[in-house]
Amino acid sequence: MDCCVAEVYAWAKRQGADFGELLRAIKSDSSIIQADLNDWIEAADLRDELRKGGGKTSLMDAVQVIMARRLGARNLSADYDFKQVKKAKLI
Repeated sequence: MDCCVAEVYAWAKRQGADFGELLRAIKSDSSIIQADLNDWIEAADLRDELRKGGGKTSLMDAVQVIMARRLGARNLSADYDFKQVKKAKLI
């Protein structure tokens, strides 16, 4: 997803890593898709729902869940906030 690429960019900037190299690696094995307005609105609702349970789910995490659902995919994450999400696999 496009927002995940932004996360990689932020990480690369903090670490002094070559973002261009990372982006080439991502593009060589992935398709970068963009969330649309409805995805972001659904993500905001999901974030609020997940936070009711005491989680700290971010809007970026929630939009990843919404996009995975739309594409029939699963989320794979080490982020504990995904524990509440069906079809999410924690590593």
